[in-house]
Amino acid sequence: MDAPSSYFFGLERKNGQGRVIHTLLSEAGEEIVEPSQIRRRAVEFYASLYTSEYVEDDGLMEGFTRGLPQVSEATNSCLEGPIQAQELRAALQGMQARRAPGIDGLTVEFFKAFWDIFENDLLDVFNESLASGSMPTSCRRAVIALLPKKGNLQDIKNWRPVSLLCVDYKLLSKLFASRLGMAMEHLIHRDQTYCVSGSSMVDNVHLIRNVLDVSNSLGCNTGLISLDQEKAFDRVEHNFLWRVMERFGFSAGFIAKIKVLYSDVESVLKGIFKSWALFNRNVFENINSLHWLLKEPLIHGSRLDICTVTPGLLTTLYKSKTVSLQQLVEAAGPELTGAAGLGSLLGVRSVRVTQQLLEL
Repeated sequence: MDAPSSYFFGLERKNGQGRVIHTLLSEAGEEIVEPSQIRRRAVEFYASLYTSEYVEDDGLMEGFTRGLPQVSEATNSCLEGPIQAQELRAALQGMQARRAPGIDGLTVEFFKAFWDIFENDLLDVFNESLASGSMPTSCRRAVIALLPKKGNLQDIKNWRPVSLLCVDYKLLSKLFASRLGMAMEHLIHRDQTYCVSGSSMVDNVHLIRNVLDVSNSLGCNTGLISLDQEKAFDRVEHNFLWRVMERFGFSAGFIAKIKVLYSDVESVLKGIFKSWALFNRNVFENINSLHWLLKEPLIHGSRLDICTVTPGLLTTLYKSKTVSLQQLVEAAGPELTGAAGLGSLLGVRSVRVTQQLLEL
């Protein structure tokens, strides 16, 4: 593997430009170029999108869920039991490699390489977390990246939010998905093929063709309806999910375990707006809070590329004891435009030099 170099970071920076939002259209259709306004537009859009619309209606719920198939007692007993070492290992082996890691930077390959060392410890942590109702910090924080889709990228709707989750969280959720597979074949209608083991989307294509053929032979008029809900997976109401699981006969113990995966979750919005932006959210409800990452080391990970192209910066940062993002923001302001303040903090007299550092 080649050593990191200014050329390497230059290529990475160039590739990253395609994933940077330079302009957005306001709700009224006007072009916005100011970074702070771009961030505000993105936050307002997703805050509105993820606002809960759930309303309790027992009568409607009763009519909607009447006659649902039920999970057996034997299946519930298996679903809510303690996690076993063999199923945890099986879940890990079933995970795909070469995927972007979560906020801790640990990959699937790392877990597989050192599994024998921390397998028992992780097993204990998971079982204790499920019993107490609270997951470790790494399991509750995700990095949200906005990926460009097709269409006009000035429209915030054409950026898809993707949560980069830590492997330990994905490992636990995959384990529960495998357990749910035991019940799905008894609960899901045979015409439902998505996310059903042993089924394929091609089955539905054949079904549609058969329906059309039979309709033509009988002289019946047939139509197809295609429904696509905007950001459907992100808009599933959790309270509705819990109630539907109850109606399917899932035990309270198993539902409680699933709820732990959604308890006190937070996300970091990855900076893609020409300057970074971080938000603490519980489904984007606490947007005004500064995130804990501000206290993370400034000289860390990908931020080292600034030092590789600016000789002496690393030494200057250490001498001035400027080692966290929070210190940088306090000196230069949330927009990172206060060159004079940063210069005072670093002991650098040249405003031009500090301005260059802020641009980097």
